[in-house]
Amino acid sequence: MSESDPVTVVISSLLKSGFPFQTAVAKAVQEHSRWDFRADLEEMPWRHPDGTDQFLDMVAIRDRYIVTIECKKSLAQLTFLTPDVVDETQTRESRCLFIRADEAVIGSGVFEPAPKSHRSMYCCGNTQERPAQRLEGDIRMLLHGTNALAKELEKSKSDSDRVFVPVLVTTASLFTLAYNPNQVDIETGELPPGVARDGLAEAPWVRFQKAFLAGDGGHRTVFVVHSGDLGTFLDRLEGGVKDAPRDIVYPRYLHLQFNPYNRNV
Repeated sequence: MSESDPVTVVISSLLKSGFPFQTAVAKAVQEHSRWDFRADLEEMPWRHPDGTDQFLDMVAIRDRYIVTIECKKSLAQLTFLTPDVVDETQTRESRCLFIRADEAVIGSGVFEPAPKSHRSMYCCGNTQERPAQRLEGDIRMLLHGTNALAKELEKSKSDSDRVFVPVLVTTASLFTLAYNPNQVDIETGELPPGVARDGLAEAPWVRFQKAFLAGDGGHRTVFVVHSGDLGTFLDRLEGGVKDAPRDIVYPRYLHLQFNPYNRNV
């Protein structure tokens, strides 16, 4: 077949597209029988403050958890830095958006959803395509969409608190790097290769946490999960949330809303 053959062109476009990966993630979540995942919870529209319509890839619900999911196919390796915590025990703490059943008000608080992982606010990639910068852009859109969903659900009644857990599922390999910042050469800005090699470890998922959105009530936690470990992640996510959040703030930024043509949640 020539490169201009229609079948070759179609296959080439499919290899570049992220939609086949998204459908595979949707199927994996759907087959996880303990999660309420329906077809109408895919490609959920919301409106950005700039007036453009965007989509949440999918939403999975179980009990008080509302998991918003963004899917990203990538051949990159993503490394999350954990300076000054060489001997850190992995954490369950996560700052998540929530709606209190008794108040019907959106807040941001510290919960402890399992599973444990390392927590980082720094990420770097291994290619010239700047995967770490793209990751942060994807996360901002995921959080905008999560905020929009929370704003919509704020109007509906619930017998229990609802906790929003944003998850970015990726084919990229994930690593954490533990080191002491004193080991970085202050003149060159470089970490000695031996130190980096000793502190590097592969990870199935990581808590990526910082103030991704200005005016959003401070830090937010996003789980970055390797696609091959998604099933295990969902299994372990089912327990471990405390009855009440800590360190509550009430973001004034949440003015996004869902488009009126989709109110199926």
